[in-house]
Amino acid sequence: HIYTRLGDWDGVIRGNLLAAEAALQYPAGDRGQFVWDEFPHAIEYLVYAELQQGADSDAAAEWQRLRTTAHLEPSFKTAFHLSSIPARYALERRDWRAAARLVPRSDSTLDWNRFAWPEAITWFARGLGSAHLRDIAAANAASRRLVALEAVMHQAGEELFARNIRVLSLELNGWIAHAAGQQDSSATLVRAAAALEAATPKHAVTPAPTLPAEELLGDLFMEQKRPGEALAAYQRSLERYPRRFNALLGAARAEVARRDAPAARTWYQALLAVADGGTREPALSEARRYLARQH
Repeated sequence: HIYTRLGDWDGVIRGNLLAAEAALQYPAGDRGQFVWDEFPHAIEYLVYAELQQGADSDAAAEWQRLRTTAHLEPSFKTAFHLSSIPARYALERRDWRAAARLVPRSDSTLDWNRFAWPEAITWFARGLGSAHLRDIAAANAASRRLVALEAVMHQAGEELFARNIRVLSLELNGWIAHAAGQQDSSATLVRAAAALEAATPKHAVTPAPTLPAEELLGDLFMEQKRPGEALAAYQRSLERYPRRFNALLGAARAEVARRDAPAARTWYQALLAVADGGTREPALSEARRYLARQH
């Protein structure tokens, strides 16, 4: 957890490979019939770090390892990771079609009526993918489900979970407004998400928000041709969630749009310092080409 907060992705990977193997040595359940939910917990932290390094094939392999593991402990933690990992894998790679195709409640062994926040993550990813694809009807359907799931958590007295769902709802509604051409209201909604996220304690189950709200705000401003505001949002995001691939890439692109070549160079160099061994193209090629042109 400490390595994750510092953005020390090598440390995260090293530690969670060991943690995953250790978890498999201690079965859960009254008869030892389940794989302990510390195993999926370690896998998500591992996947998260690999995605920040652009090591997408490694992340996919770990997700495949988890999804083919039988008899996972039927707990909140397991439900969270089975929802969050595929959502992250699609969203971090900006694969909006894959995000829009995600299926909520896909593991039939879990009692999903107990796990509103994990389900909400899938609906958020579906909705955000749909909004990027300009499928407003599907995005609105996802938004309505988030409202219902937030209400379930309020009713259950799970206020921290309700706040996390509310952040997702504000983010999604902001991007729906953007897709509908409502620039001012879109920024207002995502700013509200960022303020609520900053005031909400991070739950230990998750390495980070599904997508940091300030990073999403930066992405929104870039689409709206507001690179100065985008840069400020990416910088705020990186203060809380350092060395994230997409925030570094976004900051570099914002500086290119602002025509500040030395600053863009610094951001691209920071991205390659994190992910030079990664395979996420064309973003990494973009960074290398820009730096080569600046010589």
